Amino acid sequence: MVFIGCAAVGVTVSDLKLKSSRSDLLGPDQAWQDYNKAFGGESDLVVVVETDGPNPHLIQTVLSQLGARLEREPELFSNVLYRVDQSALRRKGLQYLSTEQLKSAIRRVHSFDPILREEQWDLLRIERLANQLQRSVQAANNEGKTAPAIQYAERFASSLNHFLPANAEESVVNSGSFKSPWPEIVDTEIEHSAEDSDLAFLMNDDRSVGMLHVIPVVNKSAAEGSAAAITRLREHLSELTKEYGQLAPDLQLSATGIPALEHDELQRSGRDMINASLIAFIAVGFLLAFGLRGLRHPILVLIMLVLALALTFGLATLAVGHLNILSICFAAIMIGLGVDFGIHFVTRYLFLRQELYELDESLVLTGTSVGSGILTSAATTAIAFGSAALTGYPGLAELGIISAGGILICALLTFTFLPALIALSDERVDIDDLPEPRSGEMWRVAVARYPLTAIIVAVVGIGAIAWQAASYHDGALNWHVNYDSNLMRLQDNSLPSVRAEKTLAESDDSLLYAVAMADSKQAVDKLRAQFLNLPTVGRVTDLSSKLPDAPNAQQQELIRTLASQLKNLPSRIPSFTTSNPIPVGSSVDKLYKSLKASRSLDSQRAAGILDEFLDRLAALSSSQQAAVIEAYQNLMVSSLLKEFQQVAQATSLEPVSHQDLPAVWRDRYLRADGERELWLMKIYPRQGIWDQVALGAFVKDLRSVDSS
Repeated sequence: MVFIGCAAVGVTVSDLKLKSSRSDLLGPDQAWQDYNKAFGGESDLVVVVETDGPNPHLIQTVLSQLGARLEREPELFSNVLYRVDQSALRRKGLQYLSTEQLKSAIRRVHSFDPILREEQWDLLRIERLANQLQRSVQAANNEGKTAPAIQYAERFASSLNHFLPANAEESVVNSGSFKSPWPEIVDTEIEHSAEDSDLAFLMNDDRSVGMLHVIPVVNKSAAEGSAAAITRLREHLSELTKEYGQLAPDLQLSATGIPALEHDELQRSGRDMINASLIAFIAVGFLLAFGLRGLRHPILVLIMLVLALALTFGLATLAVGHLNILSICFAAIMIGLGVDFGIHFVTRYLFLRQELYELDESLVLTGTSVGSGILTSAATTAIAFGSAALTGYPGLAELGIISAGGILICALLTFTFLPALIALSDERVDIDDLPEPRSGEMWRVAVARYPLTAIIVAVVGIGAIAWQAASYHDGALNWHVNYDSNLMRLQDNSLPSVRAEKTLAESDDSLLYAVAMADSKQAVDKLRAQFLNLPTVGRVTDLSSKLPDAPNAQQQELIRTLASQLKNLPSRIPSFTTSNPIPVGSSVDKLYKSLKASRSLDSQRAAGILDEFLDRLAALSSSQQAAVIEAYQNLMVSSLLKEFQQVAQATSLEPVSHQDLPAVWRDRYLRADGERELWLMKIYPRQGIWDQVALGAFVKDLRSVDSS
């Protein structure tokens, strides 16, 4: 039997695997199988790059370095997504606008005709712009109404004030603090996180959190398929954290995503289960020593239990082949239940020896007297566990099979291995030297003498406990013990992956989402509209929404008009003489007074910002004032020219196709097999769905649209 146990240990060490994916606990339906076959079904690993405040340049740099590292290791990582190359889409950006939006853009461009057609770039001097805004605000004040010029003036004031140095001691102008004062001509951004360039990095709205999505390459032969990728990813993050430790001490890098959470959960659960099993094993040993009044027989029971565990691990390896997050706890179950058989056997054996029966006779009588009870107990317990195999959930079924087998193995060893151990141990031991187990005689006598009192005490105790478990209110029984389905509450909050998930949740991103598939763009458009009308749906991500319909004749004519308006843009930034600080200050002061005279809240807010700007400007020396004004004026002209150029570059009338989208993005949402296409949609909840109530409402709403 010992040799069989050693063989079981060998099989376990070489072949037993650990599965961390929660999907392995469920029985996949046909819809999931179709999704898994078409798109792989693997969840993304998500790297969260976080800073204390907005720092887009640092975040982009870190994301670029990390992305390049991961792309060089295709054996571990695939489909690395941290930025979107939208150069092809920007050429066709105006096709995303409605007819009214295009008309509005034409009117805005037309307002700059003196600059664009007559090349009067001198009109962009700070004092001239301030004078123009002052006249518009004054006219609005005279008419007693709010004009768009007031919002324009507030933006201009904020831009000026933000650009000034923090204090008079700073002699270098920081161009990074410049914010464009110009209202947007047209919005040609493809992604909500896009920058004013061809590369749009994945960041939140305030540019303090960046994200990188990557699919880990699963090693089918490894114990945990994605473990190597997760470990390697965290090595990269550790190296980058050390590299930027001095330069950016507030930079935090962490990996999360369902694979990372499941990996951490399994690793922590496995370690904790080993610790719990050891504690249970030791505690059982102490209790056995106390109850049996010795060490030798408790050690024999524990040896039998160790062999039973080894054989059960071997059974799990041969019958199932792996452990999951549920079945990994079978060892603790066996220690608690399997030891009972040994306790009954040894206790009965020692009592018979006290009755002066010989060793062999005591073992035989023990087997015949308690054997039926032990076998009955083992059979009923095994049946109870084994019934879980009839469920449709593999995780629960595997736990039931392994636990049932372990219980039967414990019973088998109780009648085979344990008697042999006892025979070898007690062969030369006199009866007088054998311990007498504690019988609990005082307790038995008390219950037998005062049965009614014992019943009353038991009933009162049970009632007191039940009173804490439930309450009766308004004609209904309310249970205080509820089912908590929030898997995040099972996680250790100190884990980096858990903290990163909470950061994503605060940034309106979610690791949990639903998927739907359709066989055409038209079907996707229809489903998207239905999903977005659901109260529990926050947003829908798909490829079709990035592909606008071809522009109609009117839209094409409007796009051509914009292209004609912007066809003669200068290739270089126009230059003109620097403005004198004195007239600049005078013009801005007039604008301030006009805003101050207005009763609107927007005007008062803009006036306050300008007042602060004028005070800070006056605190600078004449040379500093001139440097600030010259730098701001150049950046102001440059930003307007850049915006014109972006619109001019977005006037292509060639229809937008999915080939214009980056492959790393396209492959996540579209699969084409000959003429057959599968379009994927990811439906994100409006609020967190880790809790059962929110999840149930979300799923119910989705199934009202698509039952699959």
